[in-house]
Amino acid sequence: MAVQPYGGMSITGGADTLALSTTAAKLASWSASGGANSAADSRTRGGDPSVRPDKANNRILVNAPGVYEVHFDLSGAPDAAQDILVQVYRNGVAVDDLRAQARFTNAVKNNIALHGILEVTAAHNPKTIPTFADTTATTNPPAQVSYAAAPKTEVALEIYIKSLASTPTLTINDAHFTVKRLD
Repeated sequence: MAVQPYGGMSITGGADTLALSTTAAKLASWSASGGANSAADSRTRGGDPSVRPDKANNRILVNAPGVYEVHFDLSGAPDAAQDILVQVYRNGVAVDDLRAQARFTNAVKNNIALHGILEVTAAHNPKTIPTFADTTATTNPPAQVSYAAAPKTEVALEIYIKSLASTPTLTINDAHFTVKRLD
C-alpha cells in the first residue's frame, strides 16, 4: 500500500505560553518549538509536494485542487477558566466546518481537538506560493523559492485560536497539526 502524502507539526513539553484575546490569532508556536514531519515520498512523488509542513511560517501547505483530512489537537492549562475556540484557516480565511470549542478549567490540563475533511479547489489558490523546492538548498525539507516558470499551486492551512470572553494566558503542553491528502 502506498503512503498517502501527509504533513504534520507538533509542539511538545509545555513549550509555549499564549496571551489569548477575543480576536482570533494564528497559533504561531510551531516555529519556536516542536518538530515537523512529512511522508518520505510526499515531496518527491512526480515533483508533487502534496502536503508540506512550513514550520517557519506556522502553516501547512497543500496542493490545489485536492481533498484533505485535517486533524488538530491541543493540551494546555489556562490561568483562568475559559471557553476556547480553535479553527482552521485556509489562506487567511476561516473554514466554518473546521472548528472546535471547549471549556478550559483553571490551572489544570485541558484538551481540545478538531477533525474533518477539507476540499481545496483551484479557486482557493492564491497563486503566490512557490510549489517547487530549491534543489541547491541544504535544508530538509528544501526551502521553497520562486521560479518564474514554476506553477504556484500551494494553499496555506493554519490554526487560529481565541478566547470567547476574556484574555487568559494559556500554557500549551502539547499540540499536533496534521494534514493528509485523500484525493
